[in-house]
Amino acid sequence: MPPVHLRPLQLRMLPVVAVPSNGRLVARIARTGEPAAIVRETMLRCYADPSVVPEQRVEEAIEALRVRRELPWMGESYIRSFRQLVASYVASYAAIPSQSLWWLARRVVAPTLVVWGRKDQLVDARVALPTTRAIPDSRLMVLGNAGHIAQMECPRQVARATIALLRGRGRG
Repeated sequence: MPPVHLRPLQLRMLPVVAVPSNGRLVARIARTGEPAAIVRETMLRCYADPSVVPEQRVEEAIEALRVRRELPWMGESYIRSFRQLVASYVASYAAIPSQSLWWLARRVVAPTLVVWGRKDQLVDARVALPTTRAIPDSRLMVLGNAGHIAQMECPRQVARATIALLRGRGRG
């Protein structure tokens, strides 16, 4: 199992999972900050080159954030999602096989294309090869000029590789 390399943004969020909460504190914090700044910061973390995102899509994301902030369950859903994410990391490295992401990966039965961006700021690119090794019948596609959501930065390349995989030409 490769080590998990948490980025500074993720490390700052870890205390949130330790604080007993029904999400009200998280919701209050999440409602602070200018939506446009938050969306643009998120895109800086997720894309190697945020300029590939059409301005219309940026505006749609800003509006979606404004709407999401007003949902009564927003804080609770955020904190539960984040706690589950941290729990899956802990289980993966604490010898809890049935809850480990690596254990689950070994049970995937479908041919799988693992897509990774070399400039991913959220999950270290060194995890790509062990991930591919853990999933039976998988292939790895590393995109050198892509970030965390490589499939959105390089959609044609990923689509071609996916079609090849589905047609059985993506072997090896």
